[in-house]
Amino acid sequence: MKRLLAISAIGLLWVGAMGVAGYSYNVAPLAPLQQADDAVRLAAAQDDRLAFLAALKKLETISPSLAALRRYENIGQSVLPMSPQDVEGAKAAARAATRNDPEARAEADRQHAFELASRPATASQGVSILQGMAARGDTSAIAMLAESLESINMRRGEVGPLWRSIALKRSGAALKTADFLSFQPRLTLSSFEPRDYRRIAERLMRREAAKGNTSSMVSLGDLLRQRAGKNDIRDAHRFYEQALEGGSIRAMVRLAELLLSPGFKKDDAKRAMALLQGAIKRGSSEASYIMAENYRQGRGVAVDNRQAAEYYRVAARGGSAGAQVRLGDFETQGTIGPANPAAAFAWYSQAAALGNAAAYAKVAQAYLPGGSMPQDNARAVENFTEAAKRGSIPAMTQLANIYRQGRVVDRDIDQSNEWALRAVNAGSTNNNLRIIAAQAVVVGGTSPTELQRAKDLLITAIAGGSVEARTKLGGLLLSVGDPDSTRQAMALFKQAAASGNGEALASLAAIYASGNGVPVDPELSFQYFKLAAARGNAAGFRGMGVAHASGFGAAKDMAKAIEYYKRGSALGDIKASILLAGCYIDGCGSVPQPAKGNALIVSVFGRGNNDVDFQTAVLMLKGDAPGSEFRAIQILKDAARRGYGPAREVLRKMGQFDPREQQKVNQQRRETLLIAGAGG
Repeated sequence: MKRLLAISAIGLLWVGAMGVAGYSYNVAPLAPLQQADDAVRLAAAQDDRLAFLAALKKLETISPSLAALRRYENIGQSVLPMSPQDVEGAKAAARAATRNDPEARAEADRQHAFELASRPATASQGVSILQGMAARGDTSAIAMLAESLESINMRRGEVGPLWRSIALKRSGAALKTADFLSFQPRLTLSSFEPRDYRRIAERLMRREAAKGNTSSMVSLGDLLRQRAGKNDIRDAHRFYEQALEGGSIRAMVRLAELLLSPGFKKDDAKRAMALLQGAIKRGSSEASYIMAENYRQGRGVAVDNRQAAEYYRVAARGGSAGAQVRLGDFETQGTIGPANPAAAFAWYSQAAALGNAAAYAKVAQAYLPGGSMPQDNARAVENFTEAAKRGSIPAMTQLANIYRQGRVVDRDIDQSNEWALRAVNAGSTNNNLRIIAAQAVVVGGTSPTELQRAKDLLITAIAGGSVEARTKLGGLLLSVGDPDSTRQAMALFKQAAASGNGEALASLAAIYASGNGVPVDPELSFQYFKLAAARGNAAGFRGMGVAHASGFGAAKDMAKAIEYYKRGSALGDIKASILLAGCYIDGCGSVPQPAKGNALIVSVFGRGNNDVDFQTAVLMLKGDAPGSEFRAIQILKDAARRGYGPAREVLRKMGQFDPREQQKVNQQRRETLLIAGAGG
């Protein structure tokens, strides 16, 4: 389901804990209001624009304020499409239209604050607003604040107390809190003092179970099963049986799952199947899904994909997003008939509308080149982002790669770094992501804590077999500058170079050229550059070019220098491109070709290199490259935000530099990396 609908559901979760199905407004009797509101939400979830507009119009006749709230939630979504530049104004108008009902206005304000908290650039502002609401005792704001802080891995020390505050408000909310804390393993919240949280959850559940609450009995059984000790499994079995005696359908399903697990007998499996059939007859889509899984995996029954598909369909009709994803997989793979990509996409889309992370990722994949839908890069990124927000590590990985490669969207190293950090913090074991995450942490600053975090990530990647991580750790240690770190860096470079790593060979060449911790040795430097180039390393070609241009370690030969610059540039080395462009502009012993040099600089613009961006902006200002003065100033401001001094100087001379804005940008940038990296 769309993010905004999910936001609304957060509020409903906590109100629901008090036994109310939705927000109650005094402008009309509950039943027709609830019916009209449900129709609006259903149409939004199904992306049915016509049905949504009709239902919204009907809701407006009953409660204009609640209708305004639902309009606010869906502005810019498929049921209320709008250009990005108009969204903020429309949302402000919708929020204003809720003012006649305090509850509707409060919920709109909460959601607005939650949206702000979800964006890196405005996270501090949103969190601050939610904190103010929470301080006034607003339990829904407390829930949103806890969820937003958890989801962005920010200020982790505050998350526990927030959940505890919710638990102390009333027992119904306490029970919901216990459920949420114990059974959301995909969320990073579970990594923060998990024993403390589960101890609180267990205490709350036992209290409610002792009062005869079958829901608490089942939840307690689930928690004990997660703990998985021998006595825990026995006690879980006992709580499920007690809840079953109390008529709980959930207990039927959970007990069946337990009886099908290893350690139980064949007769237990037969009873489990009977329990599932009983739950299915009573309308449990979860039981239908588990029965389908049994037939797909051959658990307690013979493998039968057709029978599995039938049960998946029953579960899907009951709103099981997991079943819809499985049916999509069956259609993709042709499991029970010819492959049908269109039908698969329809199932994935339904599951995504229910907020399923895996479904969002599969929808995104369909829009990429080679997918089942017409290529739409914007939709692919949008759906990967929704999947990643819901904890999908594969989606985070895709986003880190997409933003780094710049083939699907414009290259954005900051975004790539952020998603790499999120993926690693969520448990990714991908060594490449660990390397990116380590570099991102150091970009955020070089405090001892940040350096240690980066080192830990790289050491983990090295333990995972990454040769490249040795080179990156060597570079990190070299940047520290003390003799001991330099010695460690040299050892790491040599280990990586022995494995044929071109980057390590180029790093050794640079060290011997600069004399960083070793005697300057031009000839040895040139030989290392040559070995790096032989392995296709762009920096190796660039280094050979510099050596021939300066006569440092090799015979001075501008023709060879230009040839090596060209080869480095062709491999994507921006510094080689800059040197080559400089030769074209200055002539380098030949006829100057400034137009060719300028064109080369512009061709590598937008890859995150401050020198290139600065030169491109200057060319725009001089009229030697396409682009307006306004565009040139924006490029210079972007470079200045990244800390590039020459850009700041030009902006000062033009009267366009504001130190206060720079300070704000620096703080936001640090917060963005904190948000992504605090989970470590």
